[in-house]
Amino acid sequence: MTRIDANQQRVQAPGAQQRSARPAGASPEAFAEMLRAAQEKDGTLEATVSQMARLLAGGKLDPQVAVMLSLSGGLTDIDFSGLELASLNLPSSGPSLPAAKAKPSISAVSTPAGGVAHDRFNALKLHFLQAERETGVPWQIQAAQWALETGWGTATPKDAATGRESYNLFGIKGVGPAGSVESPTVEFVGGRMIRTIQQFRAYHSYEQSITEHARLLTSDYYRPAYAAGKDLKAWTEMLGPQKLGYATDPEYSRKLWQIIRENGWDQAV
Repeated sequence: MTRIDANQQRVQAPGAQQRSARPAGASPEAFAEMLRAAQEKDGTLEATVSQMARLLAGGKLDPQVAVMLSLSGGLTDIDFSGLELASLNLPSSGPSLPAAKAKPSISAVSTPAGGVAHDRFNALKLHFLQAERETGVPWQIQAAQWALETGWGTATPKDAATGRESYNLFGIKGVGPAGSVESPTVEFVGGRMIRTIQQFRAYHSYEQSITEHARLLTSDYYRPAYAAGKDLKAWTEMLGPQKLGYATDPEYSRKLWQIIRENGWDQAV
């Protein structure tokens, strides 16, 4: 998704000149059909989730696509937050994120009351709270963006050529403290979803990613959102493409608010 980089410069939306357009079969509908075929063949939810894990690990599917599939009802019987972390090659540095197991009937946007996604969130929550104390950015905003950008911790941008991990929990574009990676992503251009390769900031740890993201949200560019204070709904509205444009997904604000509300985080202000 389109982000503002560390220098607060607007990232240009991908166009025809970009070196990677949507490949054949890269639409959410095509991925959904592939996963349904896997489930019909083996007759188990585990087989379907395993197929999703292989697609993510191979750079053929972006976490955002998994979220979109679930929200659109494409695969409502699959818990995308339950993909095997080992299959996704998530890094070991930073907070320890527990191994995942498949669970049925959980939305990709909404975390279960318990289980692996909940454990992953708890592993990061102290860092979200610390960032709030240091910057004033509500922890719920960072947590919701993390959940949406990484599919509840199932995947972060990795270099398409080398597999190098970025530790980037918020899909921020540009060059970071540890350089950058070039990774597949999803963008919305003219109301149409496309897949492209973009440069993402790389960090040395998850904690550094959280700290830098909070600082970004206190920058001059995001001042209208920061001025919302503890008003979480106002924050989500300001971050959408209709306002400040943190992301190009036209449903970005709604999805962030859905995550916050369904997890009761709006009651924890």
